[in-house]
Amino acid sequence: MTNEIPEPKNVHEAINQVMGRVGYVQKESAKKLDYKVLGEQAFIQAVRPHLVDLGLTIHQTDVELLGRTEFTAKSGAQGVNILAKYHWRWTHAPTETFIEVTSLGEASDYGDKAANKTMTVALKYALRQTLVIETGDDPDTTPSEEYEQPAKKKEADKKEARKLFDRPVGEKKFPPEKAEILRAALVDAKVLPADTHNKHVEMFLDLIPFGIEVPTKELVGWGKLYRDYKKETGNTEEAVRMAGEAWFSGETSD
Repeated sequence: MTNEIPEPKNVHEAINQVMGRVGYVQKESAKKLDYKVLGEQAFIQAVRPHLVDLGLTIHQTDVELLGRTEFTAKSGAQGVNILAKYHWRWTHAPTETFIEVTSLGEASDYGDKAANKTMTVALKYALRQTLVIETGDDPDTTPSEEYEQPAKKKEADKKEARKLFDRPVGEKKFPPEKAEILRAALVDAKVLPADTHNKHVEMFLDLIPFGIEVPTKELVGWGKLYRDYKKETGNTEEAVRMAGEAWFSGETSD
């Protein structure tokens, strides 16, 4: 006997079948950078064949501009940050049934692509959240710096004397001696506070899009760019991306 899955009778059943077929989307290697990102393209490649097979479509029905802020980078470059709410309609073509969903998109750019990037982010999350797709990078598991720990634990960390690194540090396995030199240089450049806990130094080193062979001066230069973009955007992933693009295009930070 074979268990044949019946044709979906409405948009809910169609979406449920896509959820049954696609459970995980893998991150992709970022161009010129030594880290991986999760982009809109990966989601489309993973789900589009199943949407076509089941007669599902998604299209934008409306957009609400929630904020548009112009800013000037430390380098003098003029940028724009846009935050918008997008409304999407999932339709099951054979039955003409549909549901409405919304998602937020936020992005910054130094040219004319902020609005396009915002829509890309919003579509990615409309796909991800509706289909409940696992990616392994839930932002809720990586707390923002301002809310990393309860106040009492944060205070205890400050009082604890910092121990020198005695093992390879981070995913790239920085030798402990180089990690110590780099930490001191980052503190001196005001990229990291002097009382930064070892585990937070390790988290920062994992963000750096270079290998351990890159000179300390270049690692610190990238760190300054990241620091400035993080202040402007408030978004770690976006700051890493922007710092990487700026660095490889030749931009530097004072």
